[in-house]
Amino acid sequence: MKIVIDLQGAQACNSKRGIGRYSKAIVLEICARFSHEYDIHFLINGAFLSEGLSLKNSFKSLVPKFNFHTFFPSANTTNNLMSSQERERSYVVREAVLDRIKPNVVLITSLFEGFVDNAVVKAQYCNSKYKTAVILYDLIPLLFPDYYLKSRHSKQWYEERLEQLKRIDCILTISEYSKKTVKKYLNISEKKLFNISGAVDHNLFFASEAKPKGNYIFSVSGIDPRKNLKFLIKSFSKSNLLLKNTYKLIITCHISQDDLDELKILIKNLKLNEEQIVFTGYVADEEMVRLYRGCRLFVFPSWQEGFGLPVLEAMACGAPVLAANAASIPEIGGDSLIYFDPFDVEDLSNKIVSVLNGPSDLSDQCLKNSKRAKNFEWSEVAKKSIEAIKSTIEAPPNKKLETINKEKKLNLAYFSPMPPDKSGIADYSEKLSKELKKYYEVTIVDYPKDPKSKWTNHLKYQSNDKFFSNPGSFDRVLYHFGNSHFHVEMFDFLKTNPGVSVLHDFFLGGVVSIRPDQYSLIFKNHGYSAIKKIIETSDSEFLKDHPANLSVFEDSYGVIVHSPYALKLIKKWYGSIALDKSRVVPLFRSKAERLPREIARETLKIDKNQFVVASFGHLGPNKLNDRLLDSWLDSSLAKTSQLVFVGQTGISEFDKTILSRIKKHKNQIQIRCTGWVNRREYLAWLSSVDVAVQLRTDTRGETSAAALDCLSYSIPTVVNAHGDLASLPKNTVMMIQNDFSDHELKKAIETLCFDEEYRSRLSEDGSNYVLNNHDIEKCGLAYYSAIEKFYDSKYSNVEGIFRVLKQSSCLPKHNLDKLNLIKALSSSLETVPRINKYYIDISELVNRDARTGIQRVVRNILRCMLLDPPVGYLVEPVYAKNDTIGYRKATKFVQDFLNLPHISGDELIDPSPGDVFLGLDLQPEVVLSQKKYLDMMYLKGVSLNFVVYDLIPIKHPNFFPDGARSIFNSWLETITNYDQVISISNSTKFDVENWLAKNHPYRLKSITNQKISLSSELSNEDRTIGSPKNAWFVRYTLKNHDVFLMVGTVEPRKEHSQVLDAFELIWADGVNKKLLIVGKQGWCIESLSKRIKKHPQFNKNLIWLEDCSDEFLQELYFKCKGLIASSWAEGYGLPLVEAFRSGLPVFCRDIPVFREVGEKFATFFSGKSPESFLRQFEEWDLSLKREANPKCESDESICWKKATKELEKITVKND
Repeated sequence: MKIVIDLQGAQACNSKRGIGRYSKAIVLEICARFSHEYDIHFLINGAFLSEGLSLKNSFKSLVPKFNFHTFFPSANTTNNLMSSQERERSYVVREAVLDRIKPNVVLITSLFEGFVDNAVVKAQYCNSKYKTAVILYDLIPLLFPDYYLKSRHSKQWYEERLEQLKRIDCILTISEYSKKTVKKYLNISEKKLFNISGAVDHNLFFASEAKPKGNYIFSVSGIDPRKNLKFLIKSFSKSNLLLKNTYKLIITCHISQDDLDELKILIKNLKLNEEQIVFTGYVADEEMVRLYRGCRLFVFPSWQEGFGLPVLEAMACGAPVLAANAASIPEIGGDSLIYFDPFDVEDLSNKIVSVLNGPSDLSDQCLKNSKRAKNFEWSEVAKKSIEAIKSTIEAPPNKKLETINKEKKLNLAYFSPMPPDKSGIADYSEKLSKELKKYYEVTIVDYPKDPKSKWTNHLKYQSNDKFFSNPGSFDRVLYHFGNSHFHVEMFDFLKTNPGVSVLHDFFLGGVVSIRPDQYSLIFKNHGYSAIKKIIETSDSEFLKDHPANLSVFEDSYGVIVHSPYALKLIKKWYGSIALDKSRVVPLFRSKAERLPREIARETLKIDKNQFVVASFGHLGPNKLNDRLLDSWLDSSLAKTSQLVFVGQTGISEFDKTILSRIKKHKNQIQIRCTGWVNRREYLAWLSSVDVAVQLRTDTRGETSAAALDCLSYSIPTVVNAHGDLASLPKNTVMMIQNDFSDHELKKAIETLCFDEEYRSRLSEDGSNYVLNNHDIEKCGLAYYSAIEKFYDSKYSNVEGIFRVLKQSSCLPKHNLDKLNLIKALSSSLETVPRINKYYIDISELVNRDARTGIQRVVRNILRCMLLDPPVGYLVEPVYAKNDTIGYRKATKFVQDFLNLPHISGDELIDPSPGDVFLGLDLQPEVVLSQKKYLDMMYLKGVSLNFVVYDLIPIKHPNFFPDGARSIFNSWLETITNYDQVISISNSTKFDVENWLAKNHPYRLKSITNQKISLSSELSNEDRTIGSPKNAWFVRYTLKNHDVFLMVGTVEPRKEHSQVLDAFELIWADGVNKKLLIVGKQGWCIESLSKRIKKHPQFNKNLIWLEDCSDEFLQELYFKCKGLIASSWAEGYGLPLVEAFRSGLPVFCRDIPVFREVGEKFATFFSGKSPESFLRQFEEWDLSLKREANPKCESDESICWKKATKELEKITVKND
């Protein structure tokens, strides 16, 4: 059983009230108890992003991540309430999403939503195929319309909701009182009504021990009349006089300022101090529990409730409870509570005084309350709910089939090559178009070239221009795709005028490679790596094994193929979901038009007694004509029988070789190639031959028309078990292995030659098979059924959705409304089929390449992923800007980055469930500006992952410009709300965990914190070359002196100042040790920069290379005496590893990440003063003199390809 739970009750305006709390609690329990038994899905309204985000994080550990579905209303819901037309369109969008999920039942957590917000809830819109259940809390507005339905609009809206309620299959009431109310006032059958009651979270609300009571009375209330808030205040005023103003009244409720001002006037008139009554507003559950447990008395004055959850919560927390003797409250309290008349101020006032002036120890009543509350368990509520739903769906679903109007034929536009074009599809379409006239008014578009052509006398035809000037005049459109130049334009036609497509060839690389937008189509199907391979090798080799047909599937309402083998290919390349959009219609063959054998042979000049073996179809390597020739020459039939290749020959080397070999044997053996034959000649050959051999390799997914023709004409046929040929029934052909040997083929031909009885069986069984399964009338009806099914689906395509909107008169008229609808459909419904995208955020790199360590990581991982993408994903680098919403494809950047031809522009991305987003680049401000967009992606089912390089701006804000800490903190707040953060070191991972534990401990359960390894490889593709201007001086210095190297951007945390101070002490002693600084000038070091450049030792003992290539840096690593790394904080410490790989000793500050990276090879120092540094430095320097490179050992560092694969494994492991 597949259950979809519509969570809008926990999202919309009631999300923080009882309805929202009830919705979340029951859903959590249903998932906890039944997710292993039933397929549970969630439906979320994308108009409520923050609430949706919270719900997904709460529930994502309970169900698979692809069981979350989000729809987006057809409106700009940011600050606006939807119009009635927008809401109707949004109902259709919601229904389309549900239609894709195909549930057995939809459980609506709250039906009465959407009057004051943008909730979109409707029961069984347009005769849906599933049952609907709803949680019903109350019918209070129906019972008290004077209070709640004062306006005509509210009354109309509520009555419409009641009508929907009557259509619902299963109504789950939260109390017996609500159930009786529904039955009494709506006359709904009791068979539909189920009381599931309510409960509290025992872990949260039940006190483990008694708590001291505060001097306050507590109440959870609301501002609407039934909550009886003024009544409570008046009662409290009277009782408080008798209690000598000992107590405060604390009220938790959502309240507007206007209502608060009105209540303050009442308080003043009652001569109460404002401090005596406290309004808390909304409080979190934990605070609510504290208030329950600490109160001296809980009072609940409401005179109308569907259940009364606060009463049960107070009881569970061990509070003494006074409750109104009304509606459902006695169901909860039983004989444990003290009740009062909710319309008698004196009654409540007296009872408050009686309780608070009574025995000081109220523990007996508290214990009694708590004991009764334990009877209300969410597990029992969930169990009752599932049992009710199960009993409901046992009946067949409400389903109304639409009938097709057969009185008037629909207009069908037919796109296909037609005779006299030399194409098998042309001949096929000439016959099929005649057959389809039984069902449609068929018009051939763009054919014939000659209006007087004999081939289309039976059909209407129309030019392309006329069709595209008024495409709406056709009810249906049918496209025939093959892998030849005849189909070049059809991709464009299909894009602008979607219809049903027939794939005669699954692999379309041939036709795609001659289109002007070939790279765009290839990228859509196979990514940047495919284009790179095509450029570096050859088009034919790559496209031979890659279909390049995704656009046909994306743009079609449905796709017709000719065999189960083609379905296997569809599943292999696009997954099972694509099969919903695919249908098999067998390749029809016309009834055999056999010529008398004698006449046929006489026509072809064949001896009437000669045994003839033929292979039908054009010559080509994939037809294995050479293998057949080899086997024939080796067979006993070669000298007495004839082998004929019936079909066109070309000018390829393969064809030339075959013809040359045949010519070589022409005097000894009868072998011939006919070349292209017309239809009469083709029929003559089919009527003449004794045995056919139809072989295949490297199939394009096609069905062999020639093989079926052979069977149709009762020719015993040999085939190999390849592609669709393998699916032929074994009794209809002689089937040899796919990878057969020449000997096996020779034996098969000889067996058929000498075993007449076997030939006779194959002849009969083969012709019967074609007659029963490939008859043109049956196939024509199958075409009609498939086309109508694809068009008839209400929600599987845009055509169906617009048809529904048209029927309800809700088609948008204004451009803004049209745009909103397109956005809603695009955001809510994924294209089927599609290849999952792996988005890599390179927002900083696209803007500028500062050649920092982070960007080096970004460039190398990006390059590796582009050239070797994760299996099943297209890698798509993306970027965003601060001033616009949404991420764009970084196509122009990638074209330059990989030296590729033009592919397309930087279009906005269209993320879908199953996609992966990797925040690889560090651009906190861009991420913050895109938070809502990232939220939307997360709710759509995109896996959001962010690489964290360090937390230095948070841990050491003094090293950064003002505001850096705040921005970085906000960035971390944002990215830890999603799926995964990926740290580049264990030290960074530890810092992230500490930050989460301190700021958001609950997120530690909902987010994954992983660690990856980085490479220190200087790849040739990423390496910069060249020497600085003063390279001669640097090289001279390296040759004649001890030079110590510092590598990295010059910024405060790198602590160049301490090292420079220490070297000044060295130089003061007359020692000429050299300090070489490599790195650009960073922030906040203007004084240090000035100090270095004005230093007396500058360009003597002190050298600063601000612009140093990777090539020259590598030279420095090999020739310097040691590396100094004095940084106070790092995310990784790449220079340490680079130096180590080059055999350069490392002297670094003793910080955790340097210990992690360099424990095996580095020497560590500590201390802040130059004197401390100098003492430890000199000890290290002496050790270098005593022992050359004492800790430099062989390096086991990984390459960038391996590091990237590790990252891929982490990010796609659950996809």
